[in-house]
Amino acid sequence: MGKCGLFILVLILQTGLTAQDPEAEMARKAMAERNAHQRLVLLHEWIKAYPQSSRRRERNSLLLRTQKELGRTGEMLPTVRQMAQEDPGGSGGVLLCVYTVNSRINTPAVLDEAERSAKAIEGQGKPGNMDVRNQEIAHRTLGWIALMRSDYDGAEREFTSALRQNSKDGEVSYWLGSSYLAQNQKDKALFHLMRASQMNGPDAVPSSVKRNLRPFLDKLYREVHGNAAGLETLRRTSQNKVFP
Repeated sequence: MGKCGLFILVLILQTGLTAQDPEAEMARKAMAERNAHQRLVLLHEWIKAYPQSSRRRERNSLLLRTQKELGRTGEMLPTVRQMAQEDPGGSGGVLLCVYTVNSRINTPAVLDEAERSAKAIEGQGKPGNMDVRNQEIAHRTLGWIALMRSDYDGAEREFTSALRQNSKDGEVSYWLGSSYLAQNQKDKALFHLMRASQMNGPDAVPSSVKRNLRPFLDKLYREVHGNAAGLETLRRTSQNKVFP
């Protein structure tokens, strides 16, 4: 068979496969589309036609990427929840944990689902760099959930575990300090909040929070100790230590 005949045979086979599997054609079009707006339209058509597709995992990943490209992060939650239900201890669960904390979600139903995922991730702990990161995410999420439920003992325990795995997380220091403050453990609260107020990097608290923290901490320190004599020492200590 010549090259031309072979090409025609391949074309006939491809056409036949597409006709037998129309979903494959929908998937191909969505995955090949470079325009994010048009890709989103194609994805929704695919979802409507095949809600229980065996290609859900790939479709959901593409849907999340497209929503992120378009800045529609608020629309990502239903997709992330579905992914977590199907894979609570894997990538779907990790995504739900990260989304829940980063979006500051406090809806009871979502917190329950994120808790299931975080515990599933925690239960799969094994040596390895990726697992260390996932374990940190699990503890961070469980701490956030406990904080939202006003379970300050639980929040303290989980945030402490998260900080042991990533000492550069200023947000966790801030939340841990808030947990201590809610329990009236003011010296521990002072240390962790002071630490959070001085940390920089991708996991630091926002600059606006830092600006508000500084006068608050000055006032709280004087309230606890009667004067500001040891305030600068606390600033220096909290810069160099993870725990008091």
